[in-house]
Amino acid sequence: MSEEIAKLVAKHPSAKAGRNYGLGAGVDLGDRHGNFLFNMHEPSVGLEVLRSDLKEEGVITLFRGHHMHFAPPLIITPEEIRETFEKIDRSFTKLDEYIMNQPCLRKSFDEKIGWEGQPFLSAKPKKKGALDKLMGKKASTGQPAAPPPAVAA
Repeated sequence: MSEEIAKLVAKHPSAKAGRNYGLGAGVDLGDRHGNFLFNMHEPSVGLEVLRSDLKEEGVITLFRGHHMHFAPPLIITPEEIRETFEKIDRSFTKLDEYIMNQPCLRKSFDEKIGWEGQPFLSAKPKKKGALDKLMGKKASTGQPAAPPPAVAA
């Protein structure tokens, strides 16, 4: 199975990374820019493209966030694994076509908090207090934010 996953990742930009341990395996779904295809717990048209095509091919699999799991039956033969990965390969080809025509919809962490694109240790946030807010600190002092006031019972 590891050979088939390696072929899938090497061939398809939408297969960002893959790994397996025995018959338990998975692939991370990516966009054309190398980011994950979508943020966790958000709906994705790209995921539906892949899921519906796999269903048409007769392949049932589990998705959790931007990760596609493979869990074949323990009695599967090497030939059946190859046949299934041929079907998965065809589905990933359709997903590749979809992602190549889409803009990057996922903002990177740096864009969300306002970094200027400098290396992490020397970066200065564009938005004053953006990192402090993210880290739970007061923007003006850099000290930990005061806990919320206690609610009287």
